[in-house]
Amino acid sequence: MKRRLLFRPERCLLCHSCVLACGLEALGIDDPRELAAESRPPRRLAMTLAAGTPWPVRCRHCTHPPCAEACISGSIVRDGVTGAVRHRPDTCVGCGSCRLVCPFGAVAPDGTDECMTKCNLCPDDAVPRCVAACLSGALALSDGEGEGERKRAFAREMIGGGAHG
Repeated sequence: MKRRLLFRPERCLLCHSCVLACGLEALGIDDPRELAAESRPPRRLAMTLAAGTPWPVRCRHCTHPPCAEACISGSIVRDGVTGAVRHRPDTCVGCGSCRLVCPFGAVAPDGTDECMTKCNLCPDDAVPRCVAACLSGALALSDGEGEGERKRAFAREMIGGGAHG
């Protein structure tokens, strides 16, 4: 099954619950009260404002990922079954070549200066932690079916075009 994260900016409250949930998952903890003062989770997801609209800074799991092509150690690969672009930290050398070519700024150092990190779509969870934490429904999980038509309909709606053809 192909997993895709959908983002609906009109629903986002900029509460950063998704960012917190993702960071806690990366550190392997569930309760933010367990977070040590000196701990800094790796940035796999961030939120920003683009022309006044909330937008996630995250991996888009590109069809032809430039990060995988630039990775000198082969640590970034496309999963043929799920379509996700996976990062394998055990082979990453932390050179940052993937970060330089990512058009979305979605690859970041993991905080150890020895490895990079990015969204992995939480393959072991039925629902990614960021999606589960988003109570407004701004982040949703999709199987990718009908994705193109949904994007076109959303674009028409956002520009006020209604049902233009």
